[in-house]
Amino acid sequence: MKKFFGIAALFAALGLAAFFSACSNDSDGGFVLSLAAPTPTPTYTVAFNSNGGTEVTSQTVTSGQTASKPADPTKEHFKFVEWCADQACQAAFDFATPIKKDTILYAKWESVIYTVTFVYNNGSEAQIQSVASGQTASKPADPTKDHFNFAGWCSDENCQTPFDFAAPITAPTTLYAKWSDLPVYAVTFDLGGGKYGASDTYTQNVESGGKVLRPASAPTKDDSVGADVTTKYAFDNWYADSGYNTLFDFDAAAITGPTTVYAKWSETKYCAVKIASGIEHGSVSSDAAEHIAAGTLVTLTASPIPGYDLSSYTVTDADSNPVDVVDGKFTMPTSPVTVSATFVAIEYTITCGTPKNGTVTADLQKATIGMTVTLTVAANEMYEFKNVVVKDSNGTSVFVTEITAGAAYSFSMPAGNVMVTASFKYDNPLTLEACEAGAEVCFSNKASGPVFYRVNGGAAQTIASGSRQYITLSKVGDKVCFY
Repeated sequence: MKKFFGIAALFAALGLAAFFSACSNDSDGGFVLSLAAPTPTPTYTVAFNSNGGTEVTSQTVTSGQTASKPADPTKEHFKFVEWCADQACQAAFDFATPIKKDTILYAKWESVIYTVTFVYNNGSEAQIQSVASGQTASKPADPTKDHFNFAGWCSDENCQTPFDFAAPITAPTTLYAKWSDLPVYAVTFDLGGGKYGASDTYTQNVESGGKVLRPASAPTKDDSVGADVTTKYAFDNWYADSGYNTLFDFDAAAITGPTTVYAKWSETKYCAVKIASGIEHGSVSSDAAEHIAAGTLVTLTASPIPGYDLSSYTVTDADSNPVDVVDGKFTMPTSPVTVSATFVAIEYTITCGTPKNGTVTADLQKATIGMTVTLTVAANEMYEFKNVVVKDSNGTSVFVTEITAGAAYSFSMPAGNVMVTASFKYDNPLTLEACEAGAEVCFSNKASGPVFYRVNGGAAQTIASGSRQYITLSKVGDKVCFY
């Protein structure tokens, strides 16, 4: 009975996660219980995409459990709303949801909106603009007030600090109209095609004798983008004249009438590197981007077709003036350029071997790819032509065309040096057969070279040029072959 309760207690302690794998009687009449290890419960990763906000650490969650809601991330000019289950942030995520797979949650944000209040100080009701954090307020039309001149908007009630409408709004803001009984003059900033903030124009109203407020930020100017030239602009400084001879002195200049301040821009031209069309026997490329700045070193790469090599590069500017190219590199001028290249055929060597028992010659010692080379072969006396073989520098056979059998052949020059070899064989041998025993043959060699013969296929014997040889055939059927 005690053993039964012991086993039951063991299963209770294991939460029934184990099971019997085998049971048997032990030597004392009890039981031996084997338990299998429980299957591990899988875990999943819950990642948090803050969509530009501060980083949030991912979580490892056991299958069926829930993720913990992290501290809200932060993002400049935005307010955190909630975590969403979809990237478009259309469905809020419920942190009571059991996790059953790897999950990504996305932060949803909404813009922080601030009010900008315009106090006119002329009896008119204040006006309010709603501006997203980080954006700029819109300058309203200049107000009017009997017997006073409008002198601009200020960020303080005493109108000591002029407000710059290019400044981003980062808190609730109140602006105050400044009025003066002195003459007020318009100070126009000629932006030279640029913008100040989001506006194409910028003007300050300044009391007579007052000073112009230096703009809080530099103006900007969009790139001038063309097919072949892109011009980028960088703000230089503010000038008192349109010829940009004198800097405008914001600290000393007293305004006594309508005034214009001029923005000066420096230009950097980014020009195209164009590859000429119709380049023969190869191509050329450059490491340049679509448009590159003047003064940039450009590297050219030539890719000739087989059998050709680069002869020279030609680079010309927009006015067809040549640009120096050294070792495949040139310095980009201030205009688009056109790049071309000239490729020349490579002359390869034709080497003819010295075959035995004949000759082979070529009509050319050097040739370029595709040229026709003619070979002439001649067998020595008592020999005949067998074959001619042409191989390139890689050992690959070149196709040979027969012009005249045993005499003339041709091939098309490949892209590489070639070796020409020819083989010759003995001319058809003369065979004599004895019709009776003891037959005797007399052979007189009138050839310019030796003649060889074999009796019944035996050892080769020689008859020198101009000599005579008697050959005896011992029995009927003996044979003597001359070569």
